[in-house]
Amino acid sequence: FPSHDMVGIGTTVKTASGQDILTASTYQTVLQSTRLVNYSNTIDVDATVSVYRGGTAGQISTTGVRLGYLAYNLTVPKNSTIEILEQPKYLAKGDSIVVGAAASNVLAVRVAGLGYT
Repeated sequence: FPSHDMVGIGTTVKTASGQDILTASTYQTVLQSTRLVNYSNTIDVDATVSVYRGGTAGQISTTGVRLGYLAYNLTVPKNSTIEILEQPKYLAKGDSIVVGAAASNVLAVRVAGLGYT
């Protein structure tokens, strides 16, 4: 059996154009949970979650290649949480999760999984 390390990241999304959340840089990774949390009490926010391959850290949405979407313009109602993965999602080494939100500093994203060696 391969060895593994737990992966867990939580951050506030600051831009609509896309913010790097997680890159499987050392190991391939299996995402087991991805949650979008709108902590505003006043507005709904649209979120897009993409998988990218390659690119420069901090600029993956402009230098990498988008492989697809886990969520596209998904409206997260005010003061609520949405789990967007029903099944685990495999990320190859070099793949990244990029999240954009229509309003800055309102949406948080939490990603958890396993990185394998």
